[in-house]
Amino acid sequence: MEKEEAVFYSQSKEQLTKGQEEKKMLKNVSKSPVKKPKELEKAQIQGLRDDEIEYGEDELRNEHDFYLISAVNNRLIEGRFIITRFKIVFVPYDKELQRNEFFKKMNVIELNLIEKVTKFFNKKAPDQYYLDIFTKDFRQMRIVPRSYPNMDEIYNNLLIVAFPSKFSSSIFAFKHKISKPRISSRDKSVIEKLMQVVPEFRTYSKLPTDGWNVYKFSLEYKRMGVIFFLCNATEQDNSELYPFKAIRCWNKTKKGRQLCKTYPEYIIVPNSITNSELEGTAKFRTKGRFPGLSYYYKKNGTSLWRSSQNKGGITSRSTSDENMLLKIGNTNTITNKVVIFDARSKINAMANKLNKGGYENCDKHYTNCKLYFCDIDNIHGVRKAYEKMFQACSNQNTKGNFYEAMEKSGWINLIQKLIVSAKDIATVMDNHEKNVLIHCSDGWDRTAQLSTLAQIILDPFYRTLKGFQILIEKDWVSFGHMFELRLGHFKVQKQDTSQRSPIFIQWLDCVHQLLHQFPTAFQFNIDLLTFLAHEVYTCKYGTFLFDCESERAEMMVRKKTISIWTYVNRNLMRFLNPFYKKDDEIYSPTMGLLNTSPNMIFPMSDYTSIRIFKEHFFKYNDEHQMQQQATYGSPMEKLNKVMMKEMDLHVENTELKKLIKSMCEEMSKMQQEKEEISTKPDYSNDQSKDGHTQPESTDSADKSKAPELQKEVPIKRKPSIEVVYENKKDHQETKFVVNLSDKDENEEEKRIIYEEEDEDEITTPNGKNLSQSSSSSNEKVENFDISPSGHLDKSKPVKSQINNNSDGSEPLPSGEQPSNEPCGELEPKDPDKDPNEDHFDKEYQMEAKKTQDSL
Repeated sequence: MEKEEAVFYSQSKEQLTKGQEEKKMLKNVSKSPVKKPKELEKAQIQGLRDDEIEYGEDELRNEHDFYLISAVNNRLIEGRFIITRFKIVFVPYDKELQRNEFFKKMNVIELNLIEKVTKFFNKKAPDQYYLDIFTKDFRQMRIVPRSYPNMDEIYNNLLIVAFPSKFSSSIFAFKHKISKPRISSRDKSVIEKLMQVVPEFRTYSKLPTDGWNVYKFSLEYKRMGVIFFLCNATEQDNSELYPFKAIRCWNKTKKGRQLCKTYPEYIIVPNSITNSELEGTAKFRTKGRFPGLSYYYKKNGTSLWRSSQNKGGITSRSTSDENMLLKIGNTNTITNKVVIFDARSKINAMANKLNKGGYENCDKHYTNCKLYFCDIDNIHGVRKAYEKMFQACSNQNTKGNFYEAMEKSGWINLIQKLIVSAKDIATVMDNHEKNVLIHCSDGWDRTAQLSTLAQIILDPFYRTLKGFQILIEKDWVSFGHMFELRLGHFKVQKQDTSQRSPIFIQWLDCVHQLLHQFPTAFQFNIDLLTFLAHEVYTCKYGTFLFDCESERAEMMVRKKTISIWTYVNRNLMRFLNPFYKKDDEIYSPTMGLLNTSPNMIFPMSDYTSIRIFKEHFFKYNDEHQMQQQATYGSPMEKLNKVMMKEMDLHVENTELKKLIKSMCEEMSKMQQEKEEISTKPDYSNDQSKDGHTQPESTDSADKSKAPELQKEVPIKRKPSIEVVYENKKDHQETKFVVNLSDKDENEEEKRIIYEEEDEDEITTPNGKNLSQSSSSSNEKVENFDISPSGHLDKSKPVKSQINNNSDGSEPLPSGEQPSNEPCGELEPKDPDKDPNEDHFDKEYQMEAKKTQDSL
């Protein structure tokens, strides 16, 4: 059904506010004149297939006769320019380009990925201009219309949908729906096969289909082994039965005390801490982010805590904060020592003292603590390194050396520092059995990176698909990583971008390094990491909207949007790691089987062990250039395809054996039938096969020779077949040798062959000896072959053909057809005549001649 074209008004921004423009535009979105679409029914957009349209996506503009200037070779491509509620698309008229996946990836841009839209004026005609669209993942789209009357209108409309207000109803996550979970029969069968072969995959059936139910605060901390009770932060409970208690940081009704609005609704602290001390340490920490429990290591009772920097400045101190760290140390029954990991460098930490920040003075005030600086770059250093790394990996990097550009970016060095520090944190907790406190400046960037990486190293649960989802929900979403600020959601293009930084993408790269080094230790694959790295920008799901839990609760995100884990858990086949092994033995391609702690992994952090996250950085590069420039191999390459093939071979192995067995039995029967046909009757008896009596020879010599010559001596064959099955997973070959007869069962051959037992004596079915040159018959036979059908193979060159006809006649020369014309006088053939009788007469005459000569 055709839809009405959206009506847009090209009034200037001076006449209408941005909110009025947005309301006016969304009001005139194309609607069906007859009926509204049903729930979960996709809209029809000309130029897009059904699988290219999201649920809840509407068409806003669909312009013909536009040109795209390729950013790679400046090629002018004609096509259609489409603006929807979710993305902009350039659809070329060229059918070949429409099928090009790389072209489609480059020119389908989600609205929230747009960094800025600029006008590119034509110097010869100032009233004519192009549109340059730049994205946050460093793509560029330049579109040129054939006619320019409505370019201002298109430009204004694009600004409205690309940069909506923060609390706008036009955010696509509030419109997006997801279809009911449907698993194809093929995927279902593969999952069932995986569950039968690999027991570790049985946990997939326990994943919730609603992603908002993945993480439950109380259930997760009880799984860790934390013994706590829930209390109100305004009340005092001196119960000694619980070492920990869960307090409320903020209230949805905005009543009561609000300790920290950027923290989760509930957080765990030592039970011995008083309300006054809790309020005092919250005031002494930046943004009110006091130390809270992130992870409890139940193997030895140590714990991992996180916070922001203190406000010590140069001289000030807080006894409440000092008591807080002392009581955190007392939760450890082994030692009360606390190791503090400050993610900053010491120089930056000292500089922050001038800005009312600082770090813990462990010599004077925090006597039970020891401080280490991790020297990890801040958001500005990460942003610059990320931009340089993408530029080095892009198609535009035609100048200079790729490896030199990659080295100058400093991105690999940042990844190294994070892995080294996370490994140190895990070592302190596991080997030294001490509690750890992590903080940076505000406690939501580098703190989240180090905390989650250390937990992945320590706890195998967070290396499962469900555990990984819980880890992100707990330490990134609930603890208030500022996704909106760091990724630039809902920001107009002229706003300050100095606070943007790909902190979450950097952490995904670190997880990618661990997955690369330990391909069997993770239940998910690299596709999940690349999927998250892309969807964190698109705002299609509500998981990464806004900056903290309190804002999501205010916008009712859980009720009005779809969780990203809903999609993940309904598309398991895309994110499975078929090499996952839940054993104590963990395999590393560089070090083999690691005899380590049953729970821990120890990643390598040297420069040679860090690889490029090419699935992310090279996704907008030409595939051939990607293979030429990236030299770091990965055992996870094509992992799913290889494993799926192995699974198919494993499942079909039994059926294949049955098929081979039936074929061999059938061939054996055929061979037996051919042997019966080729076998002649035994003329040693007086009675022939047809019941006629053989004539007796009067010659005594003939009587003695005839039975021996008339006896059938068939060619002795040893038929067998060999089937080679290669197990790609174990890199081993299994050979099945099936004999087609009961003779020589141990013989192994790769095809059905017929071997002669005695090369000196070879006889044909009619009893003729072929192994020696017969001067009497003047027949010279050098070689011959017998085909599987039992006949002579005429395809091989022989000097003389062998009489193998059933009637005993000589075969015709090669290529000559039999003729019905008379060719001389032929004696009538006697059916009862012995075919070897002429041979006997010649021998008798020769013996008689020799006797006469001797006399």
